[in-house]
Amino acid sequence: MFTKITVLVLLACLSSIDAKEMHNADYYFMLGEKDLLNEDIESARDNFERAVKLEGSSSFLHMRLSEAYELSGEHEIAINELKKALELDPDNISARMMNTELMITEKEYQKALDNCDHILKLDPDNRDAVSYKAAMLIKLNRDAEAEAVLNEYKLKDPQDEFPYFYAGIIYQLEDNPSMAEDKYKKALQINPAYEPAISGLVILYKKDKDKKETIKKLEELSVQIPDLKDDIIKLSIIEGEKEKDRDKAQLHYNKALKYIEEQLKTNPSEYSKLIQKAMILDESGNIQGTLRTLEEALKYHPDNERIIYYLAVVNNKIGHKKKALELMEKVVEINPDNAEALNYVAYSYIEDSPEKLIDAEKLIRKAAVIMPDSYYIMDTMGWLMYKKGELKQSKKFLEEALDLSLKEVSFEQEIIDHLIALYNRSEDKKGMKRLQNRLLELLNSGDYNDNKAEIEKVLERINGSANKKL
Repeated sequence: MFTKITVLVLLACLSSIDAKEMHNADYYFMLGEKDLLNEDIESARDNFERAVKLEGSSSFLHMRLSEAYELSGEHEIAINELKKALELDPDNISARMMNTELMITEKEYQKALDNCDHILKLDPDNRDAVSYKAAMLIKLNRDAEAEAVLNEYKLKDPQDEFPYFYAGIIYQLEDNPSMAEDKYKKALQINPAYEPAISGLVILYKKDKDKKETIKKLEELSVQIPDLKDDIIKLSIIEGEKEKDRDKAQLHYNKALKYIEEQLKTNPSEYSKLIQKAMILDESGNIQGTLRTLEEALKYHPDNERIIYYLAVVNNKIGHKKKALELMEKVVEINPDNAEALNYVAYSYIEDSPEKLIDAEKLIRKAAVIMPDSYYIMDTMGWLMYKKGELKQSKKFLEEALDLSLKEVSFEQEIIDHLIALYNRSEDKKGMKRLQNRLLELLNSGDYNDNKAEIEKVLERINGSANKKL
């Protein structure tokens, strides 16, 4: 209601009041304003009460008391005080506006609309009354009238975007995205840099289930808000990952790359953008591009654990096992609690360095403590036991690895291969039969249709193995 400057002026007046003028209504009113400035709502309410007792015919004082009661959470008393204010002065615009807001809170939309009409008779250019009136008409499903109110006001003040923006909010709350978009855009036609309307559109677009359309609309807005390019990148990557058609997926990745490259021109060392670029190139099958990007990132961030880890994974993917192991060992050196790196180094030792089985066991046991429910760590533990000849322990860990992977609906060929090797070596017919039955269940479940060919090949191997050994 009052600006801070207004209240400071009132306080200056308060300090000049002499003892004879103390304890009149104006004195308590100014004390109440001081209390509000200091956020002492209870004292403000008490001082406004004293002012009203001394001058009960003041519509203004009843209105201020109503505000204090509303701020203290005493809603019913606030309404009663506001009624008194309006009984004393039906044309008190500030009280009318407060009453409108209270009626909106109470969902008394027709009463709120009546208040707006009363205010507009007194002050036809009152922006808040126009905004609230249009909003109440929308709430009452009188959209054409709301549009007429907004258009009429635009003729009076063609530079004021707020009423259209407020109508956009109401339509958005009413779950009418097309009308909300229309009103936000009309606000932006008046003021293209009006951030609240831009933010409203961004929120609206992000809720759209059609993310391709969202990306398109965000691209239009990104001219005004460059920060939206980060959202476009993220959404484009997500859409690319969801797309089964590789060519269509690549279109999404290319869009993301376009914006990433733009940002890297400005800041070539930006970590998040270098990682995103590497991930997109990796998803696109551009391994050499992925390697170059990660190596470039490493120049700027030489001890970054994530970059080194990712670089190791890519080197492993293209068969550069020695390089991958060196990088993973560096990750472990940087962060001894990186369970994935511990697992990788341990598995590499198991497979390629039999003399390092003791080191491998230390590493994988530490990884298992950090991530006890990881199926790939359990698999490494089981394979270590297999290599050491501890077949009972191997069986325990490998079967647990299989259970954990299937809980996540993940078909892991390596775990299956290890179990088959174990059952063959230990001549465990029952174990092999259980595995065979579980694979048949997977085929029939419908959850592993993408792995059907792999599962069928494993079943053929098991049958062949049974004919030879069991």
